[in-house]
Order: sequence, then C-alpha cells, then structure tokens
Amino acid sequence: MKALSCRGLLSFLALVPLVITSPIKLKERIIPPRGWNKDSTPPADHKIALRIGLPQPNFNVLRTHLYEVSDPYHPRYGAYLSKEEVDALVAPHQASIDAVDDWLASHGIQNSDVSRSPAGDWVTITLPVYMVEKMLDTKYHVWKHDNGNTIVRTTSYSLPEHLHEHIEVIQPTTIFAQLRGMKSTIVWSEEAEATMSVQNLAPILNAATGTLVDASCNTTITITCLKQLYNAVGLVPSALNNSIAVTGYLEQFANFQDLQSFYAEQNPAAVNSTFDVVSINVPKSYALRVCNGLAQLGARGVSLTFSSGDFGVGDGDPDPATQQCFTNDGTNTTRFQPLFPASCPYVTSVGGTVGVPEVAVTRFFSGGGFSDYFERPSYQDDAVNGFLKTLPAGTYEGLFNPEGRGIPDVAAQGDRFRIFLAGVPRLIGGTSASSPTFAGLVALLNDARLSQGLPSLGFLNPLLYTKGLQGFNDILIGHNPGCGTDGFNVTEGWDPVTGLGTPNVMELQKLIVDN
Repeated sequence: MKALSCRGLLSFLALVPLVITSPIKLKERIIPPRGWNKDSTPPADHKIALRIGLPQPNFNVLRTHLYEVSDPYHPRYGAYLSKEEVDALVAPHQASIDAVDDWLASHGIQNSDVSRSPAGDWVTITLPVYMVEKMLDTKYHVWKHDNGNTIVRTTSYSLPEHLHEHIEVIQPTTIFAQLRGMKSTIVWSEEAEATMSVQNLAPILNAATGTLVDASCNTTITITCLKQLYNAVGLVPSALNNSIAVTGYLEQFANFQDLQSFYAEQNPAAVNSTFDVVSINVPKSYALRVCNGLAQLGARGVSLTFSSGDFGVGDGDPDPATQQCFTNDGTNTTRFQPLFPASCPYVTSVGGTVGVPEVAVTRFFSGGGFSDYFERPSYQDDAVNGFLKTLPAGTYEGLFNPEGRGIPDVAAQGDRFRIFLAGVPRLIGGTSASSPTFAGLVALLNDARLSQGLPSLGFLNPLLYTKGLQGFNDILIGHNPGCGTDGFNVTEGWDPVTGLGTPNVMELQKLIVDN
C-alpha cells in the first residue's frame, strides 16, 4: 500500500468536515412554574418543531436606526429601512452559522432538513422527541396545568460548551407560557334594551375635544361613537397604499359574513370590501427575542399596537386571600405581572376606557404596570418619572420594578362594542377591542400623511411622548386592581392605567402634517 503524501493527506482532510467537541454544559434550568405538574412521558416519536435562535450581534445598530427614524425631531425621521437592510443587521456571524450547522450534522441533520429565516438568525427543524432529548441532553415530559391544558416541555437543557456563544435560545424547551386570551365579555339583552332607551336623549358635549357625542355611546360603542369621541368625524381616507393587519392566533378565524353584516349596519360604504388572510407563525415565548423581532418591523415603518390586558396589575383580583400573582422562580413571591408583548418597548400598548366622559374601564380592569424584563426606554423617562413622583414613599414596594418599561402608552374605549358574531349582534368588551380601535385611528393619521407625500408614522412611541402629547385627552378617574391590591390610580399626565390618555385625531393630524 502506498503511503499518502503530506500534500495528499492535507487534501483528504480538507474534505472532511471539522466537528468541534467540547464538554456538555447546562444552558438553562427552571423551576416548574406554579400550576404545572408532570403528568406522563410523551411517545418517542412525538414531533417537536425545534427553533434555534442564533445571536444577532448588530441588534444595537438596528435599535439606533429604529429610534432615529421614529424620532420626529431627528433628521432621519421617516427614513425607514428596507427588509433587506433589516435582515442584514440581524444576521448572525458566519462563525455561529457554521458552528450550529456542524453540530446539527454531527446528529445526522443536513442543510436540506432545516428551514432558515431570511436573515439566517432562526433555524427550524421538526424532530422526534427522542432525538431532541439526545441533542439537548435532557428529558421531556407531558406537563398538565391545573386548568387542564397539557404541553410537552422540559425544565432544563444543555449544549456543548463551545455552542453557548453561538446559540441564544432554543424552544420549545423551558417555556411553559400559555396565551391567555384577552377577556371578551358578551353582553346580553338587558344592556341592548338600555341602548334603546337613551336614543332620544340629547347629545353629550365631550369637553376634551369640544365635539358632541351621541348619548347612546354610554351603553353601546359603534364606529360613529368612536369618530365622535376621538374627533375624527368627517375624515375620509383616500391614500391607496395604507393598510391595517390584525393578528389572529391559533383557533381564531376571520368570519367574512359577520364582517359584511357589521359593514352593512355601521359602514355601508365598505360593504363587499374584504381583506386578505395571511397565516403567520408567531413565537409565543422567549420575550426578549420576540421583542427584538418587533423592533425589526418598527424599523421598516410598521406601527404595532397591543392590548395591555384586562386584569389590572396582574390578575384583576383585589383580594389578597385569593389573588394569583406569583412569580415562576420557585419562590412563589407575589409580584405585579404586566402583560407581554404589550410591555415590549418597541410597541404601543393600549389600555381601556369607558363612558362619556371617559374613565378607566370598570367591568374589567385596564392592564398596566412596569416590566421586569425590559428597562424603561428613554422616550418614557419624563412621563413615567412624573407619575412615580406622585406615589407616596413605599407604595407597593417589592411588587413592581420602578425602573421598568411602563404600560400602557395610550388608551381607547374598551367595553360594550357592538359586533356581529355568527350573524347575531352582540356587545363585547376587552382591551382587545381598544387596541384595534387605536390602530384604526392611526390608519387615519397615516392616510393624512401619505396623502401629503409623507411617510407613514412607523413606531409611534417617540412621537407620542414628545410632539404628540398635545393630541391626547387625559383620563382622570379610575384604577386597575389586581394581585391583592387596588392597583394604580389614574393621575394627571401618564399613568399605568390609561397611559397618556385617549387620542384627539384632529389635533394629532395637525401635529403630524401641518407642523
């Protein structure tokens, strides 16, 4: 047998993929969250869609772009990035891509087996649970919640030590979060009859805007009510390149017939118009990474609004004996629980109001508080510090993070909306109605800008907390109980119940177009 020459050996080795091995090291471990109990072992062939998040080393650069193009006083205001530019800023280093690919290959997984996000920062592959357990040196179980929900998860996972700097997160592993649906209350005939009884009453003068509001808006909210309340009467959109998207999560579906019934009653000009349904798989956990993804949309000029929740500072329960606001760190400490993704600093969080004149919603409680995950963004400093100074020393000490991002940012009507459900008119409530209401008003503002050849508003908050302050109606009555407390009180200026207040569209339009 001929011996391989030195050059031949080097050439041969160059064709063999280099697989780095290193000791297995714990990546993450959690204590099982309150309410979850280990139930059984999943079948070995149970499929898991594993999502591997690679680091985004230039995210800080993206964030700088976001704030510059969203600041109405910055020279770059409105100069949004393209999708390609955003993808380039969140792309991982090639070293991370190579390291993860080599690790997958060592488990027999080839490039053709995986799907990648356009930026390459997410790798997704569907594998049987026994294989995931081997890769992550862990054991999955079926966990059952006290409410009956089940989920396949683990409480810890590990990776080769050299991969820790190349992998930011892997899910589903340790996240037990449930998408707690926004509370929507269906109101029955008693209040429908009350609506009829006030139809002949004199209109109410809205002192905040100087406009007249139909008295029926105290019992039933319609499109006409919203236009009157928020000084948008007479505004007719005309720009063609203006649109709104409404998210629908698992088991939520658009009903086109109900939409047409709604249009026929409240907006006849829109009858026979429709919308496109686009299925989007949105990660429901790993808040920090999801929040960064929302920043990417903002940098491209997309305005994002999220409801702040319907449970006050946490669970909506003011009774200390029955409240359920406990931390998931094993200590079961009582702690206020602001909702995510409303607490992400790159979105606009919307709380709820009711009545004419408006007060904080009362049949449920406008979600609000301060994030434990996200520090307070600079655009909020003046407004939030102004509120914190109104709190007596020691108020709710240890229950919330005064340095955290405060929510909500703004508010809108949130109760007794007249809709159609399965062909029947119903009244519903929830900040899940407040958020799309505010988004619809933002669309009117975008229309005014686009009609003047100006870019859309994009990420709203740097505008709202500065130039936009004059365009809001301050809410001065209400609070948001929860977690065994009365929650926070509404105050003059920003507060963690109704934010900056509700919008005055005509005033905001002047601020964003005329000036």
